Amino acid sequence: MRTGKGQRSSGRWRWLSWCFALLLVLLAVWPVRADDSVNFLPLLSFQVAPSTLVPPPQNIPYTVRDGETLFDLARKFHRPLHQMACALPRSRAANAPLNAGEVLLIPPERSVCHVMAEGQTLAAVARAYGVALGDIVAMPQNELRAPPYWVIPGQRILVPLPPEVDVSPWTFGDGHFVWPVQGPLSQQWSRRHPALDIVAPEGTLVAAADTGVVSWAGWDTTGYGWLVVVDHGNGYRTLYAHLHSIWVGKGERVVKGQPIGAVGTTGRSTGPHLHFEIRDYGVKVSPLTLLPTPSVYPSGDGVRAGQ
Repeated sequence: MRTGKGQRSSGRWRWLSWCFALLLVLLAVWPVRADDSVNFLPLLSFQVAPSTLVPPPQNIPYTVRDGETLFDLARKFHRPLHQMACALPRSRAANAPLNAGEVLLIPPERSVCHVMAEGQTLAAVARAYGVALGDIVAMPQNELRAPPYWVIPGQRILVPLPPEVDVSPWTFGDGHFVWPVQGPLSQQWSRRHPALDIVAPEGTLVAAADTGVVSWAGWDTTGYGWLVVVDHGNGYRTLYAHLHSIWVGKGERVVKGQPIGAVGTTGRSTGPHLHFEIRDYGVKVSPLTLLPTPSVYPSGDGVRAGQ
């Protein structure tokens, strides 16, 4: 038979258990900002890591003028084009046109526009770049309101960097190519024509098919016209010919999907299109064996290719 003292002890422990459970619930759901600290008991507190950057990174507000492009702003502020993508709202594609009158925040010079990978967390990104989570949360371009900070694969995250952090960019491709431009194929790969000719309007953005370093960017006298060649560091090189304009320079690192130029009809060309080659240790191979399976349907010029 339970005594009165035992009943009182049991009730006390039950009450403490309920209080502890309630405390855990509050810790899980309480909204916390990057600069907030939450204290429920004198010896129990938690907070998002404070900023490690002194002085704090400075964004530059800029009002877009009529006709300006992201490339124009990259040149104006001396930023890489892929870094400038983080100046756009996160819901907008990196190659989307700008709106006259809108105000963008130009990223700090020492910052990285990181693209989230599958399964990657903000905490992992912060550790990789040697910064505090609070530094990333504090960047207004990231639009991170309150925890939990949900992110999705492909989302752009601006990471400010302290002066002592030396970021050595990865310059190797992974061998998984993307289509540099979308449009009908006017000429497919063959032994006599070891390339793809992809038709697109003049001025259409041309993207790097994989990450690498630009080994040539300029005029070619053999018929390619304005030409960009990217060395992917893994035996592959890609060539982008007959361009109307070139947006990168020799020795510059480019990332997969980054705009490197615009479709044109320079050199020996009969109309606006991209002449696209992939070379495997110098051997011209069919890009169709390395690119994602295209959507194929009849068209006046052959088949339409793209992701």
